[in-house]
Amino acid sequence: LSVSTTGDKRWDTIVWLDHRAIAEADECTASGHAVLNYIGGVMSPEMATPKLMWLKRNLPRTWIEAGYLFDLTDFLTWQATGSLHVLPDFHGNRSPLADPHAVGVVSGLTLDSSFDSLCKLYWRTAVGIALGVRHVLEALNENGYLIDTLHVTGGHTKNPLLMELYADATGCTVIEPLADEAVLLGTGMIAATAAGLFPDLNAACLAMQQGGRTRPSNPKSSGRFERDYKVFLEMHRQRRMLDAIR
Repeated sequence: LSVSTTGDKRWDTIVWLDHRAIAEADECTASGHAVLNYIGGVMSPEMATPKLMWLKRNLPRTWIEAGYLFDLTDFLTWQATGSLHVLPDFHGNRSPLADPHAVGVVSGLTLDSSFDSLCKLYWRTAVGIALGVRHVLEALNENGYLIDTLHVTGGHTKNPLLMELYADATGCTVIEPLADEAVLLGTGMIAATAAGLFPDLNAACLAMQQGGRTRPSNPKSSGRFERDYKVFLEMHRQRRMLDAIR
């Protein structure tokens, strides 16, 4: 829907610094409402409330037709997730539940077969995998461990999205190996030890390891996964309840 007086639907977002709602902002300030105590006593035209007032008064058709009105960042989060959630136990759960009979769950799937829908499913699957890592870490930490760093290896290190999600969803620092083929490198360490090039495997590892890239978690992003994790745990619980119905 257009938020422009021209009616051009390409203009569907009011940028934060837009001052079209100065009169509405002044009206809010003059009201003396208690909410002003939380924003310095003055309503800015850059805030959402005066912008919505302007939209309702000046573009009534848009106002009537609008189903949802979002802050842009909130809209992007909603658009990227919505109510779609994935429990990725499609081949059982090895950790922390050790349940080979577990099955995967996709909640919120629609008949939308567009490319955008596929992207959302991919994104939510990646989030589900990262939350599964958090599930494992919490089980370990509840039993005496204190894990705050993940040294990752294997094929998933080639997916930068997963690496970012591991860090943000778990709150841990992720160390990605510089070696492209960790298994081959480890095999070389064992071979070098067997050949007598090093006194023991630990010495070989220290000498031959290639270091890694450090990816810290983003606290702002980490907080956004709290709701997702609650849903993730609830999906586990509900799946077990369904399995118990025979």
